[in-house]
Amino acid sequence: MFHDVQTELQEYLKEGEILLWADQPKKGLVFRKSEIFMAPFSLFWLGFSVFWVTMTRVIGTSLWFSLFGVPFVLIGIFLVFGRFILDMQTRANTVYGLTSERILILKGRKNRFAKSIPIESLGDIECEERSDGSGTIRLRRVGEFAGITPAIDGTSSRSGLDTLDLIPDVRQVFKQISALQLGDVEQM
Repeated sequence: MFHDVQTELQEYLKEGEILLWADQPKKGLVFRKSEIFMAPFSLFWLGFSVFWVTMTRVIGTSLWFSLFGVPFVLIGIFLVFGRFILDMQTRANTVYGLTSERILILKGRKNRFAKSIPIESLGDIECEERSDGSGTIRLRRVGEFAGITPAIDGTSSRSGLDTLDLIPDVRQVFKQISALQLGDVEQM
């Protein structure tokens, strides 16, 4: 797998640029901290929406009144199931790379989105490590605000921050980025 990821990133490298690390986020179903709030909320949303539509039919209201609840049922289905599927597909089609000069984030398969973050533009970086050694690195560029905004997949992202989400051996990658920021290439 690492060879495929490396090959995929090669076409984005500049001449003389060295690929130091490349990988993909953890695959499969992942439960995040936000599930403490999102799981009960999404179940309540779906349950109430189904109750609404069912009760409007039972008491014999107009069809239009019943149909008013259908979009809410669809949103509930997405909140309970769809957001996990979207998150799994997004992570399966994401590739991260660390070069001697920048961080590369590639997303998508058919419509490829590529983002390049120069190391010298980075300010604070944060590392959140899970018990299995995987984790997320949040990258803030110098001068960007870091307010918290909810993301569609139930995670909380911070505006002004790009992330290397659920990468294996997060601590080692964090050390490599920190060493590049300090210009200490010997530590890598």
